Amino acid sequence: MVQVNLSQQVEQEETLPSSDSGLDIDNEFVCPLTGEVVEYSDIDGMIDTYERLKAKSDQMYACMISIREQLASKTVGDAVTRRVQGKRRRVKVESPDVKFEQSILKELMNSHPHIAKDYLRVAQVNVLMTAYNKLVNTASSEPDYTFFRDTLTKACNGRVGTPTIKIEV
Repeated sequence: MVQVNLSQQVEQEETLPSSDSGLDIDNEFVCPLTGEVVEYSDIDGMIDTYERLKAKSDQMYACMISIREQLASKTVGDAVTRRVQGKRRRVKVESPDVKFEQSILKELMNSHPHIAKDYLRVAQVNVLMTAYNKLVNTASSEPDYTFFRDTLTKACNGRVGTPTIKIEV
């Protein structure tokens, strides 16, 4: 996270696509790398453009990671938040969260529950999707079963987020 003054922040805010941004949501878009106009009906053209954009994005991301690592190496101490000051710019470097091996934590939780309750917590309950899919399509007259099924179904938000793309050919 780079600290900048408010006037710099306003200049750096991202804006939503407009009609002059090269994006025509209805029929076509303009590749920002090549300037090529690609129609949404052209599957091969979209895949080719996606590959070019992903390759450039991967290069930029690798460069950004390298810069982050170099800036972090110039900090002093081992605090979570540290800063590096240049001649005219300053950056705040925040270290990632500490991670633990989940299988070992689970073993500790099961083998020493009286101690674990003071130091460990269950972070997230996940759904077994194969069993859930069967549950949704199972009829029952048993009240606890139907309550559980209906409540779990209400808790499902569906697929959230943008799909990932893996090009096969």
